[in-house]
Amino acid sequence: MSRQIEWIKKVVRLCMKQFETDEEKRECFAAMENEYRQFTDAEKRTIRDIMMTQFEVNDMIYVMSVMVQYMEIEDFYEDIMENILRGDFDGYVGSMLQYQTLVWVKGQYRKKRMLYKNNMTKFGKMLERDYPYLPLETRNRERIAIITGQLLDIVHSPTRVILNMVYTLQKYLGYEVMLFVCPCNMIISTELWYNQWIETSKNQFANIPIEGMYRNEIFHGYQIDMDERSLKEYSMMLSLIHAWNPMFVIDADTTNAVAGLIGSFTTLVSLPMSTECPISEGNILVRSGKKDDETEKEYIDMLGDHQRQLFMKETFPAFVEESQAHYTRSELGLPEDKFLIAVVGNRLFIDLNQEFIQVMQRVIERIPDAVFVMIGKENGIREYFEDSIFDGHLFYLGYCEDLMGVYQVLDLYMNPKRAGGGFSSAIALQAELPVITLPDNDVAYNCGDKFIVQDYEEMIDTVCRYASDQEFYEQQKKYAWKYKEENGDEKLLRYMKELLDGVTKIMEEQER
Repeated sequence: MSRQIEWIKKVVRLCMKQFETDEEKRECFAAMENEYRQFTDAEKRTIRDIMMTQFEVNDMIYVMSVMVQYMEIEDFYEDIMENILRGDFDGYVGSMLQYQTLVWVKGQYRKKRMLYKNNMTKFGKMLERDYPYLPLETRNRERIAIITGQLLDIVHSPTRVILNMVYTLQKYLGYEVMLFVCPCNMIISTELWYNQWIETSKNQFANIPIEGMYRNEIFHGYQIDMDERSLKEYSMMLSLIHAWNPMFVIDADTTNAVAGLIGSFTTLVSLPMSTECPISEGNILVRSGKKDDETEKEYIDMLGDHQRQLFMKETFPAFVEESQAHYTRSELGLPEDKFLIAVVGNRLFIDLNQEFIQVMQRVIERIPDAVFVMIGKENGIREYFEDSIFDGHLFYLGYCEDLMGVYQVLDLYMNPKRAGGGFSSAIALQAELPVITLPDNDVAYNCGDKFIVQDYEEMIDTVCRYASDQEFYEQQKKYAWKYKEENGDEKLLRYMKELLDGVTKIMEEQER
């Protein structure tokens, strides 16, 4: 047992240590990860049992919050969720911890659902309000409310989804729409979680009525920041929704568990911004496709008696206005005569791992003219590419508001194995930039079969084909052009009609 105890001591010291560079920190944790993987299953179980029983819950949450950010070990994804569930947190802190787990903890759907339900229950007790249930037959069928976690600028993909839903419901379908924004944007104790993330919000929207315009449609809403005043504001929001009596409420990927309370008095339709099943207590869980059998079983096992899944056939279009800019490669600081491959995302420091970096290396080895163009917030990713093979084969553009314009000077969009990226890839196709992705992810869902490969080996071979086979490349561009032609208001309207019809059918069945 001494080896296991020594490993625990070393990893805890690393979690508390101040490193001069993130690269040094990653190297130390990589060594600890490798050492952990050498233990037998019984020895790993001993390590986990000691850490779960010999530390205070909050201390262990902090230690594991560092571990899950620097080591990809499924055991500790499970253990940090277990520790959070053991903790005694109010709805605020619980929801903020939930948001951290969505960023850093892979999988663990069952425990994330349990945490959400705990947070919702805590908010219910804090608010001390019960609202009588609104039968379907008494609701106003010309009204729909939407609640979400973020409303930013239209370059923010989830915001664009929300505004296009509001636009379609109002302009084409004649609904009155009320919008609420409830971000998880409170800072919790730095002794509880390392390197916290919050949902970005617009300060000018904080706790005041919102009136904005999108595509010549005026929309109205209200943003409730998470702070000491928000309990009163949450109570007002729930009372207003109850009094307004909409046909149903769309929960558009809201992490803040106060949204779940709406489902106690009317139909709450949970619509995620990914292909995963919503982490929600909503009455109807909207799905954009199915995962593998094991994951689907986990989803089904967590369905409550009050919940139904709604599988959509239509995909939500990535509506993007044409760029007015016409960039050249030289204006962006990119080489003129290279094959430029975009890797895009604002969480690349999470999305990129050693496996994908090795894929990039092998592409460079096989295509000497290949250059990777990293687009998105850097957050230290330069330290991932210190190998000399990347010299002259890697450029950083940082965060780009005009993706549509930038894509027009690139040759290919390449997607790592991850959740997310669906809208940046859809914008690529609208710019007639071919995409390459693995199956069963958000990019594959948005882009379709013509741009999917089955594994990284096939991805490398296909990238080489893009670079060397002009006829193949032009055919793929035609598929991208076809995608662009099909993604407009008509597709948006078809999606919303299918959603409304499906929700209405389930609501009527649930009321019988």
